Amino acid sequence: MRAHKVTVVALVVLTLGALPSAAQDAKTVEVTPYVALASGAASPVGGVVTFPVRLGLQHVADLKPGMNVSVHIVVARRRHVVQVPLEAVSRDTGSPTVRVLDATGKQVTRPVKLGLANNKNVEIKHGITAGQRVVLAGSQGG
Repeated sequence: MRAHKVTVVALVVLTLGALPSAAQDAKTVEVTPYVALASGAASPVGGVVTFPVRLGLQHVADLKPGMNVSVHIVVARRRHVVQVPLEAVSRDTGSPTVRVLDATGKQVTRPVKLGLANNKNVEIKHGITAGQRVVLAGSQGG
């Protein structure tokens, strides 16, 4: 995720580790500007850039300081799109491709144009259609 895409109007969903049934929407109150990378306020750790975000939260019963909270920030949402698991996308040729099975069961590589992604799936804007059987990296297909 890019810090400059997180805005004060972004949808935020919090899940409390000890209270999973208490998932709750929150409001983004403040986002450290993207220039924070240069100042050191945002820091890359293991290839992931972290940056400070302040959230507003309604009172949640039994929430205590120090409890673990998972935060999911929605910067964009699309419905009714073709999406595949991240591991289905290859960049061996420099451009993204996806292997699919044709009508005879043979693997065919298709160049694709990628759209939105999260930590599990990526949108395919062009190159394959809904219903095609996708071959995941490392599998033989068929």
